[in-house]
Amino acid sequence: MRKTMDYDAFKIFAAEELKKHLPQAYMNWQIKLTTTYKVNEKLDALHLMPPRGSEVMAIPNLYLRDFYDYIEAGYTAEKAVKLMADVVTSCPSQEMLFRSAVPMETLKENVICMLINKEKNQELLKNVPHRDFLDLAIIYRILIVSPKGQIAGAIVTNEVMKGWRMEEGELYEQAKEYTKQTLSFTLTNMAHIISEADSKFTEEELKLWKTEDKQMESPFYILTNRIKRFGATVMLYADPLELAAEQLKGDFYVLPSSIHELLLISTQYGSPDAFRAMVKEVNQEFADREEEKTWLSDNIYLYKRDSKKLCVI
Repeated sequence: MRKTMDYDAFKIFAAEELKKHLPQAYMNWQIKLTTTYKVNEKLDALHLMPPRGSEVMAIPNLYLRDFYDYIEAGYTAEKAVKLMADVVTSCPSQEMLFRSAVPMETLKENVICMLINKEKNQELLKNVPHRDFLDLAIIYRILIVSPKGQIAGAIVTNEVMKGWRMEEGELYEQAKEYTKQTLSFTLTNMAHIISEADSKFTEEELKLWKTEDKQMESPFYILTNRIKRFGATVMLYADPLELAAEQLKGDFYVLPSSIHELLLISTQYGSPDAFRAMVKEVNQEFADREEEKTWLSDNIYLYKRDSKKLCVI
């Protein structure tokens, strides 16, 4: 049985072999093995840069773990590297990029706030404008939504903010207002979502949520935004929290389901320790590579209706 190349060996192999699979035009390009930090992620990548003074744009990073998955699926290391070369040569030309690109100066008008875990993203936070919020951090993201609902964008770095000639405080105020105007919040009882997904549940499971002629309300509510992306940011605003307190008739816990949405439940349904344990258990259950990208916190939060305050508990 053929022995699979281990990941560390593949990183070195890919950096050394990639040029062998690229056209002659790439022979003067630099290939560097780098570490890139994204939300909840530390990624190994090959970074390709054209010769200095070249009018050709740099190729997007090639994330090595993604290509190593092919090796684990049975590909040879050579074939995985050939796939990397195919990605490089299939990137759009400089002319196409310029035709389709939105000017960076314009993009600063399309920046939203985004909540991430502060402790887990220390390396990322060194390179991006941010500010603290409870045990979390607010960062900024360029958001472009196509007419068909496709979402694109990128995290704003210190370098990008400097290019815009902005300070973090100015960026915060602008992004917070744009987020509020563009990504209106939604508050939905979980039973309504269950109802919309009836086909995914057995008849016995549905009986837990419905009677014959009336849908029962769940104690859980889902708070997010209209596009259901980066929806945890609704915690920054008074209106959705006050409406939730009215709907839940008092104080409630906020359970961080992900960076995209929050679960709310009245304090009458249990102790903070019980819900904190539930959050940790769910986070551990879904701690694979994809779910880990959306992880927000193992803590829970308490909203006090009288004081209109949100705190970590």
